[in-house]
Amino acid sequence: IERQYGGLEAGVMGYVMAVRELGQGCGATTVAMMVTNMVAEAIAKYGNDAQRQEFLPPLRNGDWPAYGFSLSEPGSGSDAASLKTYAQRTDGGYILNGVKSWVTSGGYCGVYLVMAATDPDMKARGISAFLVTPDTPGFAVTKPEEKLGLRGSATTQLVFEDCFIPTSRRLGDEGIGFTI
Repeated sequence: IERQYGGLEAGVMGYVMAVRELGQGCGATTVAMMVTNMVAEAIAKYGNDAQRQEFLPPLRNGDWPAYGFSLSEPGSGSDAASLKTYAQRTDGGYILNGVKSWVTSGGYCGVYLVMAATDPDMKARGISAFLVTPDTPGFAVTKPEEKLGLRGSATTQLVFEDCFIPTSRRLGDEGIGFTI
């Protein structure tokens, strides 16, 4: 039954209530849950059938504790369109190089949604989204940041050095990463 609460569907209102209740008890858990949910929603909305089959059941089944979102970088935290992480097209995929910062749950994720420039001249319209798993050669997670709060949620950098990402791991079309 779809009911409306203040213009929100019942499922959205339930999520908002869960976030509010969790936040009163543990902000770190709440942040990790919200980021994981955001990535899962992006996969559900923009992913193809194969990506949904590969990446959504492990979260639902509890096989993967979290998903990571990777947009910010050391030099472009508030200006996301000027990111420097670059995905160069190659035969069958992309070669990903760069660094991402302030990644919630870094080191605990089954998959990371990574934004990278595929056409830097296009700024925001030249950003594409990629699904990167922790076993990808050339991918590394750094030591967690020392934080003043939310210590129950690891925050790390992600480092990409000549990571081959197959085209099948690009989320959505090339150039719509900023929209995602």
